[in-house]
This record gives sequence, structure tokens and C-alpha cells, in this order.
Amino acid sequence: MNFLAPYFFLLPFTSAFNVSPVLTLPVISLVFLSAYQFSKPFITKSYVLAVSSYQLFIFAILLCGTLSVCFSVFIKYSFVYTHTISLLFVFFAFVMIPLIGLKGHSIDKMLKPLHFSFYVVCCFCFFEFLTLNFTTIDIVNKIPRPDVADYSPLFFQVLFRARSTFEESGHFASFITVVFPFLYIYTKRKKELLIVFLSSLAMSASVGGIIVFILLIIPFIIFLQKAKVKFFILTSLALFMVIFSPIIISKLIDIYNFKIASGSLTGRFESYFDSIDLFFSGSIYNLLFGFGPGSYQYLLIEPAINAYINLLRDIGLIGLLLFFLFVNFPAFYIMFRYFTGASIEKLSGYGWAVFFATLAVNFWLLSIPNYFYPHFYIPLIFFLGFGKKIYMEKSSNDLVL
Repeated sequence: MNFLAPYFFLLPFTSAFNVSPVLTLPVISLVFLSAYQFSKPFITKSYVLAVSSYQLFIFAILLCGTLSVCFSVFIKYSFVYTHTISLLFVFFAFVMIPLIGLKGHSIDKMLKPLHFSFYVVCCFCFFEFLTLNFTTIDIVNKIPRPDVADYSPLFFQVLFRARSTFEESGHFASFITVVFPFLYIYTKRKKELLIVFLSSLAMSASVGGIIVFILLIIPFIIFLQKAKVKFFILTSLALFMVIFSPIIISKLIDIYNFKIASGSLTGRFESYFDSIDLFFSGSIYNLLFGFGPGSYQYLLIEPAINAYINLLRDIGLIGLLLFFLFVNFPAFYIMFRYFTGASIEKLSGYGWAVFFATLAVNFWLLSIPNYFYPHFYIPLIFFLGFGKKIYMEKSSNDLVL
């Protein structure tokens, strides 16, 4: 029985239909999943072997978090406990438990509920966009979700940007861009998937989503095509860019000027520099282990809108390095195989999905302050959970658009 199916289906429900930013539907589903896993009379040897190779990464990150807590003044800065628990919970709940639950299942079986969930949240996005912009119906705003501070849902002060079940439209765009490569390989209805994906991305009006689409999704789709189809797509894309490049450049300049005028871009850069300046003004201990999880609260600064900078400030160079290596392990392994002589052409379709999705996760960690979205760890758990089925076998799926 697929006990991970509810988790993969509820993966994007991190804001809407929740009353707490911590106790979300994916977390609740994991509680039941972990209760099932650990209620077994014993964990078989095969389960232990499935995760033992990566426990060193987990242990090192936990150690950094523990040292950071020890550095902080516990009584005065009790919130450090909360952020430390959050940091540890991410690796335990979003990586270890799903990884154990994947045992004995196929990747297609895991993607089925995620595929269904993708269409559900995209349909919700369509409904939200249409009702907020073209009707007086206010059903969407009556759906319970935790309050989001400093979020402006307007695009050019004209259209409401759809955020679907997430806190912000950019966070919604991060979900669809990370899971899209896997669903593109999984489904036989690739054109329909692409239309729904592009429509949702347009309604979110996420600049980051558009950048990921251009830099990663388009190369991913083109790379998987047969020679004739690849030539047609590249020619069409080049023609499109030649014809519409003046309009595209003009709109990008307008967006940039609008963000400068509204203070959005300026505030983002200020948050970067505040954290970086404080980090480099600290002691050697701070450089190595940071100021403690959630340190922005007692340092009296705004958190950076960049997960990597926040982690650098909180858990230091060692913690950030371990986190970076952990999240990017699939991409590093694939590139290592390539540069040591393994034929990159033997990488399966899902293997390429892992590679491009991992790159997308890195972009979003540079653009979003949160590292605790469960979909950020999908490429990692699929890679670790399915091993050679991901990176060295031919895919049986039809890869032609």
C-alpha cells in the first residue's frame, strides 16, 4: 500500500486550508506516516541500508544546529529553540521519513498523487485569478490560511497575482517549476501539462518563475527531444525572440523600474547586506557556526529574502556548506559521473528531471527566505530513493513533446 500518496498529494498545501504556518497539511500527513513507520515491530535491514549512507550529512547538520543553540543565551532568546527544531525537522520529516517510505515503490507510483495534486492547485490558481480579477466574488480570501506579512498581491497595481495554496505567488511558482520536470517525464499528455504549467505561471506573474522557465525548463524540454523536433523548437524559439525581444526587454525594464519605485527591490538588497555585514563583523566562532537559528530576531534585523544568506548568518560557513552539499548531492553526483567518464547519454529521463529540478531548487533558495518547503527536497529523495533507476537506466517513457 502506498502510504506516501497522501503526503505527495498534500505537498503544495502549505498555506491555504491551514490555520497554522507550522502545523500544515503536509506536516500532519507526515505525522501519520511516521507513526506508521515507527509502529512496526522492527526496521528491517534493508530500510537501514537505504538511509545509512547519508546519515553523516544529517548528523553534521544537526551538530551545527546544536552548537549554534549552545552559543545563544537560552532564557533570553528562547525562540532559538523554535528555529532549531524547525531546521532539524526539515531534514528528518522532509527527507528521512519519505526516503524510508519510498522503499518498495516505483517512481511512477509516487508521481501519480503529485501529478493529481499539481492539477488541483493549478485549477485553484485559475479560480483564484479569475474570481479576484473579474468578479466581485470573495470566496478565495475566506479560505483559512495563516497571515502573510508584507505581501502585495498586485501586479503593476492592476491585477491580482494568483498564489494558489501558497503564501505568495513566487512560492507557488517555485512548486510548479520544481515538480514540472518529473511530471513532464511521467505523463503522456505533455502538451496539456505544458499549457497548464504556462497558464499558471502567467497568472502567478512571478518574475522568478519566468526566469526559471527560460533558463531551466526550456533547456530541459529541448534536451529531451529528438533531433528534428529539437531543431523545430530551437528555430521557433529563436524566431520568437527576434520578433518579440523589443517588447520583452521593454516589459522587463518596466518591471525593474516598478520594483525600484515600490521599494521591493531596494528592501530585498538591504536585507542581504544587513545579514552579510553582521556575519562578517562576528567572531571566528560566528563565521564557522553562525549566530544561532533565527538570529535575526535578537540581532534586530529583517531576515534576508534568500535562504542561503539566512543559513549563513544562522549556522555559519560549515552549516551552509553542509546544507548546500546535501541539497545538491544529486547534481554533484551526476556531474561527477560525467567528468569521470560515465556516458551522460545513459542518464534516464527521470535522471535529467532530478538534475534540472535540483538547479531550480537552488534558484528558489536564492530568491525565497524559506528552506522548509517540502517540495524543495523532492529531487533529493527521488534520487536517493530510486538510485540507479534515476541515473543510469534508459527511461521507457516517451520523451517527445
